[in-house]
Amino acid sequence: MMHDPLVSLIGCENVSAYGSDCDLKCPTNCKTNTCQIQDGSCYECNPGWIGGKCTESMTVVNDYGELSPVCHASCFSDLHEESFTLV
Repeated sequence: MMHDPLVSLIGCENVSAYGSDCDLKCPTNCKTNTCQIQDGSCYECNPGWIGGKCTESMTVVNDYGELSPVCHASCFSDLHEESFTLV
């Protein structure tokens, strides 16, 4: 496909796409299924996901191998690192 310079100025017609030719799909865990037009990074992640493209799970496993409920990033400040591991 040929690069469309207007994409840089006005964005993709499909808000769930990114890239110079709008031929790449936003990551599935981006909240509202929208992402940054140049690199596909998410503006926000769906609950339970973190990272630039929302690919890191927030599910945690305790010392007994049990899965805890998924929580938002703010709850991790209350957890002890030695008790939980991101998976």
